[in-house]
Amino acid sequence: MVLDFVVIIPTYNEAKNIKKTLQKVKNQKTNATFEIVIVDGGSTDDTIKIANKYARVLISPKKGKAIQLNYAAAQTTSKFIIFLDADTALPWNYIERVKKAFERDKDLWACSGPIFYTGHVANAYFTITILEAYINFLQFFFFQSIWFLLQKLPEAHFKLFQPSFFYNIAMVVYYSLRQLLGSPDFSGSNICIRRKIFEKIGGFRQPPHMGVDRLFCTILRYYIRKEKRGKMKLIHSLVVETDARNLELLRSLKRLKTYREF
Repeated sequence: MVLDFVVIIPTYNEAKNIKKTLQKVKNQKTNATFEIVIVDGGSTDDTIKIANKYARVLISPKKGKAIQLNYAAAQTTSKFIIFLDADTALPWNYIERVKKAFERDKDLWACSGPIFYTGHVANAYFTITILEAYINFLQFFFFQSIWFLLQKLPEAHFKLFQPSFFYNIAMVVYYSLRQLLGSPDFSGSNICIRRKIFEKIGGFRQPPHMGVDRLFCTILRYYIRKEKRGKMKLIHSLVVETDARNLELLRSLKRLKTYREF
């Protein structure tokens, strides 16, 4: 019997995050059949030891997100694949919601949920965020500028919120506008796709100067335009939580460089 879903999670020294992520997947309330697969890139901490309690563990022949994901996909069988980051927590009904979305729309090729960053964020990343906004999308800059001005108010009650609160608002607007303008994009923290489509586009690629997830979505959009069929959809109410470590200064600088080259 072919499973409905396989949830593939790439890891490398994720002992601090992987348990929560796996528990959230394990506790999904759904009628769909699914398997959790960890594909490790050579961790030296307790990642594999923890993962073995919740999932099937594969050891990738090489380290690298694209390599690990493609390797795991080739070692599994299912109708649909969910690619999930090791620091991302799913809502309890994620798989069921995705299953129904694919069932309702046979032309839906891939979908994803918007992300909310949680945890501590270093203030330095906001400078990089605004620079990204200048280079990429005016709406992104607009909402970040509002946050910056509000923080300058002497008695701003907004300071009671974590800085990521306003970043999350901007992220929702960003991805929503991308979809509205006919150029949907997904965060790499969670991507769901029909297996036959994943195989059709050749899986993930790992270029030296571009984000794996960004390139994957670009190729997927290309195939949709080329074949004049298929859809990518952001399910706005299907919010997933991911660690704010992704907004650290060095990661933001790397992201900025990637976007400019792209």
